[in-house]
Amino acid sequence: MKKNMNSFKRLLDEHYGWPCAFPFKFIMSAEKLPEILAFFPGEDYRIRSSETGKYISVTIHKHVSSSEEVARIYELAGKVRGVVCL
Repeated sequence: MKKNMNSFKRLLDEHYGWPCAFPFKFIMSAEKLPEILAFFPGEDYRIRSSETGKYISVTIHKHVSSSEEVARIYELAGKVRGVVCL
């Protein structure tokens, strides 16, 4: 897992100039939204529902300082059961 995270951070560093507003993306049932938003206090977010309404996709733009910060947030959010980090 650590090797995958290092690869992920390397790709982020190649694509983004830090600091920047990073688009965090998740798929989940609507009931999980409060748990994810807890990682992003005060941040704006956009929600789209699936065709069946069973799932939502959430995009949250957060100003971050590094790929380390992005990886840390995704790692924490990934521990929320039933949430897919994109």
